[in-house]
Amino acid sequence: MSRGSLEQLGNLAGDIDKLEATRQRLLVKRDVMIKALADEQFKSSAICTAAGISRSRFQQILKQ
Repeated sequence: MSRGSLEQLGNLAGDIDKLEATRQRLLVKRDVMIKALADEQFKSSAICTAAGISRSRFQQILKQ
């Protein structure tokens, strides 16, 4: 493999790491938003549907 190809692979690996970190931050933000909605007395089924999560995941988020 050429040096340029190895450099490109390294850059891609770095990009993937950055995307994963961003994904994790967005998941945390989503969880915070779900908690805020729950605090406003919304029904859990509506929150789950809107967030695209299961009721068990919803309960896990509330316990955090």
